[in-house]
Amino acid sequence: MKQPQASEHHEYYGRYIKKVPDGNIIRVLDDQAEETLSLLAGIPPEQTAHRYAPEKWSIKVLFALLLLPAKPLGHSLPGWQSWRFFRSSCCCCLSFWRASRAASWCCLFSYRSF
Repeated sequence: MKQPQASEHHEYYGRYIKKVPDGNIIRVLDDQAEETLSLLAGIPPEQTAHRYAPEKWSIKVLFALLLLPAKPLGHSLPGWQSWRFFRSSCCCCLSFWRASRAASWCCLFSYRSF
């Protein structure tokens, strides 16, 4: 898959699209996911709630916000309550992120067959 031409997207997004390395985009995204999981999994739990200033986000809150794109999927699940992510461990959040990402990939690949 090649990067989109400038005429295929708003110019604002061009600066982000240019940062995507050439090659198989699926491989790039998979590699990024593994790098992110490794980085986050290596942070001690007691550090995930630390805020360097009261108005700043902790790592735990930031990661919970990264999960928001999976929220529409979760709303259809029994017992889903988004506030639980702010009280759960980063390990739980990492597991949910990995599972929701895998589900998204399955959906994406199922559309490619049409």
